[in-house]
Amino acid sequence: GTSTMAHSWNQGSQELQHAGKSHHILDRLGPGAGLWALLMLGIAIGSIRLGRELWQLVREIRRAQLVRRVGRVSILAGDGLGVPYSCWLPFRAYVVLPAFMLGSRDDTGIAIRHELQHHRQGDTLWVFAMAALKITCFWNPAAHAWARLFTGIQEFTCDEILIGRRKVLPRAYGRCLLRVAELAVGSRRQLVGTTGMAAGASGSFLRRRIEMILNQKRKSWQFVQFSLGLGTVALLAATSFVVRASETGSFDRSFTMAEARNMAAAAASGSQIPITVNDLVLVELNRYVGTPGGRASLREALTRMPQYKAMIEGKIAEYGMPAELLSVPVHESRYENATWTPGAGLWGFIAQTARHYDLVVNDHVDERLDEVKETGAAMRYFRDLYNIFHDWRLALKAYNEGENKVVSLIKKYGTRDPWELEHLAQSKEHYLAGVTAIIILMKNPTVLD
Repeated sequence: GTSTMAHSWNQGSQELQHAGKSHHILDRLGPGAGLWALLMLGIAIGSIRLGRELWQLVREIRRAQLVRRVGRVSILAGDGLGVPYSCWLPFRAYVVLPAFMLGSRDDTGIAIRHELQHHRQGDTLWVFAMAALKITCFWNPAAHAWARLFTGIQEFTCDEILIGRRKVLPRAYGRCLLRVAELAVGSRRQLVGTTGMAAGASGSFLRRRIEMILNQKRKSWQFVQFSLGLGTVALLAATSFVVRASETGSFDRSFTMAEARNMAAAAASGSQIPITVNDLVLVELNRYVGTPGGRASLREALTRMPQYKAMIEGKIAEYGMPAELLSVPVHESRYENATWTPGAGLWGFIAQTARHYDLVVNDHVDERLDEVKETGAAMRYFRDLYNIFHDWRLALKAYNEGENKVVSLIKKYGTRDPWELEHLAQSKEHYLAGVTAIIILMKNPTVLD
């Protein structure tokens, strides 16, 4: 009955508190230390390369001769890289042409127009963003591949604008691209901080550019959008392992789905709140138990909980609420009775909700910090939410997001399944998953042993 369920809950939470107190010294250097060392090594190597190449670029600019100026852009002649390129250095914009290219009036005009278009598009600034991406993801080939794709898209855009606005003749432009590609074969590689006609001068890419130019198809922008979207998806998919590794690499332990479901089955026994495990709950379980920060946060909450536990259990009994609501302050405030932004108190009430439940919140008084009054208000709020949804999981979701938001989601997606709503609405907070994970852990205290 109710007394047996309460006894089981009390015994479990007491054991979990004891487990939390017995592990004050954690292994702060978990397996993730090696991953972070490797990450920092990559950043260091990439930064050194960037600095060296930027210094080389500055030297090339200093050696080049001024030909003329177009607005704020200086047109220079220099044979350092052997191909035309554009670049931006603090407060200065440059277009640099090989000196021997100046002998061809047509090629010179096309190259200048092309490089000036890079400046107009901001490509000479974007190259630094791409450089930062490659440094941060130094060991990730997908980041480097995405940067190359992005550079190629910039070239497609330049080509389309110059041809589409009839600033150059298509065949003359195509011939110029071929000559620049030939120059690029025997030239030094493109320096960091530069972009230009020779960027991404691979055979297949050059062929696509020339086909687009000669056919003058207006569908190239759709190709650009598709390529950028595909590249972004590929980058996110490939880099996700780095993010996961940074989270899981420092795990002292992690639960499998089967293990989590076994714990959930034990927690569901006698629970008034339905307990299930899915991918979202599994992530939260491992975040709490598998990482030093998660364990420390949970133990701090459990250390503070005893001073409020009897009072909260009394209110739970008074209003006939589920005993599992003891887990909500763990998630909301870590049982720290303080002012948060925008919430405050153990239950994290925002000012508007607090006033609605008869708590005084003004410049002089904040009754959200009165743990007895706020706990009573929280019980009344949960009672009202359950009367609206008749599902404790939806009530928990509404406690965080607001009942109007949850009602609108139900109408929009045509389902009352709280987990379907989490996925369909692409919720970023995963509040329901977090509270569910805490309930499971508080009913399986030995997992922290």
